[in-house]
Amino acid sequence: MASFTVHIKQSPYAGSACYDALKFVEAAIAQKHAVDTVFFSGEAVWVAVSPLHVVQDEFNYLTHWCSLSNRYPVPLHLCSAACVRYGVETGDQAVEQERSGFQVSGLAQLVASMSMTDRVITFG
Repeated sequence: MASFTVHIKQSPYAGSACYDALKFVEAAIAQKHAVDTVFFSGEAVWVAVSPLHVVQDEFNYLTHWCSLSNRYPVPLHLCSAACVRYGVETGDQAVEQERSGFQVSGLAQLVASMSMTDRVITFG
């Protein structure tokens, strides 16, 4: 079975990259592949911000990614520089509790994961 690093670069509200990546990770796990890391960079870090009001028919990315991370041992990493650039809060205990499964990491985490997996799949 193959091992993957998944890199997401597009905002969850600007296109389908975040949704497509979620479905790819679910399918890969279902087929017994390993997903070593999911790394959110650039505007993709917005996935870890809880929307104030989610309309009933709107997709809640934070809930779905956290659920995936809770069901499977898939680490979700947010680029630290992008968090600073886009104002995504880090370090607040209440915020961290809400987005369980996400870790703030540097690009070194992405590079390390890329060097240890068979394939790197980029969305966005």
